[in-house]
Amino acid sequence: MTTLSFVGKIGPDRTVQLPADAPVGAEVAVVVMPPLEQLLKDPERRARFAATLAAIRKAVDERWPSSIVTDEEIVRLVKRARQNKPDA
Repeated sequence: MTTLSFVGKIGPDRTVQLPADAPVGAEVAVVVMPPLEQLLKDPERRARFAATLAAIRKAVDERWPSSIVTDEEIVRLVKRARQNKPDA
């Protein structure tokens, strides 16, 4: 199953508009983020993102094992990427 993701803004009435193909009744999470302009100006954040993207590309290029990745493994990889630590 692929997890859908959407980016939008909270309106003045506190609603978030989603595309028409968003499944009705789906449970969602809302993450409040800094403005995109602020994110793009942060060189450390951009470097971490670039390093994470490079690691993903490398994994794909190396034909990541076809086994199913567990939620725990995803959480571990995200935490490692956020801390910019080599794989343990």
